[in-house]
Amino acid sequence: MKRVILVLCIAVLGGAGFVAYQVLRPHAPVAKPLPPADAARAAGSFDQKWDALHSKAPDSKDVTVELSQDEVTAKVNQMIGGGDKPVKDVAVKVAQDAAVVSAVVQVGGQEIPVEATVKAAADGGLLSLDVTSLKTGNLPLPDAVKDQILRQAKQAIGNGGLNGIDLGVDLKNVKLVNGKVVIDGQAR
Repeated sequence: MKRVILVLCIAVLGGAGFVAYQVLRPHAPVAKPLPPADAARAAGSFDQKWDALHSKAPDSKDVTVELSQDEVTAKVNQMIGGGDKPVKDVAVKVAQDAAVVSAVVQVGGQEIPVEATVKAAADGGLLSLDVTSLKTGNLPLPDAVKDQILRQAKQAIGNGGLNGIDLGVDLKNVKLVNGKVVIDGQAR
């Protein structure tokens, strides 16, 4: 009987150790944050394109802007990452129809590297983001942790959270394609 209990204890501790290792081990993100000089340049480029999008003359109603994943990475870091915020080292890699966002998130006093797969769509003239997966290391996150991280993301974004994001144009289409985000809409 003692041997059975000993074997069970070893199995439980071994399993817990394996899970802790998978969650807390250094994780190679899909994309890396930009060096500060490149991030400043990319954020400036994002701002120029964004300003141009919103300053279209009234006679040119159709507007399109193409943003690189570096520009998106820089702007997202500027908006929700860094400093004393619970999210840092955000990096965005845009693939076909989805973006993979990696970051380090503060959860329960612990820094955890996370990776989210996000799809974007136009919905009623507004941007809607759908987090299709959220994981750390090779393990999917438990629903309670996933919910907490998504709540923090929604608070950082503000207002409607991940759905109903107003881009200042009547959004008609948003495409995620190989390193680029292409936004089509109509000026207001």
